[in-house]
Amino acid sequence: ARLPMLDEKLASARQRLADLAPATEAIIQGQVATILSEEGIGASPVGIFPPVATRFESPPLILVVSPREKIEIKTGAQLRPGLDLDQMERLESDVDRLGVSSLVVAIGGISTYPAMIMETGNRDWAVTTVGHEWLHGYLFLRPLGWSYGQSSEIIAINETVVDIAAEEVGDKTLERFYGVPIPKRTRSDEAPPAPGGDPQAFNFNREMRATRLAADALLAQDKVDEAEQYLEERRR
Repeated sequence: ARLPMLDEKLASARQRLADLAPATEAIIQGQVATILSEEGIGASPVGIFPPVATRFESPPLILVVSPREKIEIKTGAQLRPGLDLDQMERLESDVDRLGVSSLVVAIGGISTYPAMIMETGNRDWAVTTVGHEWLHGYLFLRPLGWSYGQSSEIIAINETVVDIAAEEVGDKTLERFYGVPIPKRTRSDEAPPAPGGDPQAFNFNREMRATRLAADALLAQDKVDEAEQYLEERRR
């Protein structure tokens, strides 16, 4: 009896999301476009080009494939959304048998047009991600964006440029329209402080950075099996 009741509540909540989505999309699009215009990004005689256009949906999952001996994106494939954990792990195991390392990951958005942004209740993340995906579309009209996917280095350059710009656009949008103070940013080689200021508290970014550095050091010594064992231990 409880399950049908929960299904009914879920259906009602999804319908409310669907009802609110068009207005929410339009509001955030307009706010981000205002900041872009003030910053002179994408300005044209007809306004911001391409226009900021976003839909809150469930983006596809991505299968990322890397060589075992180096952490590097060699290829990727879009998967339908909705795969459960068992399906994702089976797919990773099947691909890994080809002598590579693979991972199925969810993405926050994809720069189709209109861009697809993951449904979320996090306003700040949504605002920044709308700017992030628009900036990818903006770069697609320029040489840097044309080259996206040609190498892992070009992907890294694109994503770094977009991350930096989207962070600033998002900060300014949130400050202007929602009164959110612009945060003080740490250097890229520093982990942000732990919540509450306790240096001994678990810090995800700090631990991930330490993990990546240690894995890269093992791989540089051709210790592939040891690196994979270390990564599995860290994952657990």
